[in-house]
Amino acid sequence: MQDTNSHALGSHAWFIPEGRAFTSPAPGNVAVDAWPDADEATWANYNIGDVASCEDTKNVETVEPRKPSPGALVRKDIITLFQSLDFKLVTNSLRRAAFELFYGSAVQLTEEEGTFVPLAATPVKGLLKIQRYTHENELVFAADLWVRAEITGGMKGGNGEITKPEFSFKLLDSDLNTMFFGDDSLLA
Repeated sequence: MQDTNSHALGSHAWFIPEGRAFTSPAPGNVAVDAWPDADEATWANYNIGDVASCEDTKNVETVEPRKPSPGALVRKDIITLFQSLDFKLVTNSLRRAAFELFYGSAVQLTEEEGTFVPLAATPVKGLLKIQRYTHENELVFAADLWVRAEITGGMKGGNGEITKPEFSFKLLDSDLNTMFFGDDSLLA
């Protein structure tokens, strides 16, 4: 029997909406098939905030064909029709990205540009970068994913509570989607 190690995981996440400019590895705009690399100078601008909690969910839809054996029906097989991954990240800091996504801003909010028309944009697609570290600061998981993003759960505050935006990301198909699992000895 193999023992497993217990780890607290700290998550970090960045989200760059579709159409935003990048410079590395070459100038371009974020698209399903065009992503910046790790040397991109603007990554820090797209940090979604201090991640307080995270939850990854796998969704699977199946159908179960049956056959008689000899007369009672039994399950013959389970056929997967659809599967998807969803990522929920709750932050305990409030960044412009949360306002853009929640209120539907069609413009990028910056120090110079803070005025926008609410609900001018539908939920956006873009590049989500996730990194998770053990409590010993060892990278154990990393992902670069094409997603649809929105803020769910409202923007709650007041009564001395910290506003904690809940970012929801739904994985979409892209040939550039990748996940990395770190050193096996960390979790085995």
